[in-house]
Amino acid sequence: MAMGRKLVPGVRFQVTMTEELTSKVQAYADSFGISRSSAISMLVTQALQANESLNALGDLMSEIKKLRPAE
Repeated sequence: MAMGRKLVPGVRFQVTMTEELTSKVQAYADSFGISRSSAISMLVTQALQANESLNALGDLMSEIKKLRPAE
């Protein structure tokens, strides 16, 4: 196991994608030497983390605005 990661049982599901998106996912998987399934999992994880980061940044900006005096 790489870097001490534990394998966790996953949930299987079926998804339909356009051929164009499937090709992009395959190219991504090939570039990392991983399966399409692993690539999809990585890409979804990255997208969700990016979304969480953007939400946290928005919350931070809201708090900063509360601290600034009105001009």
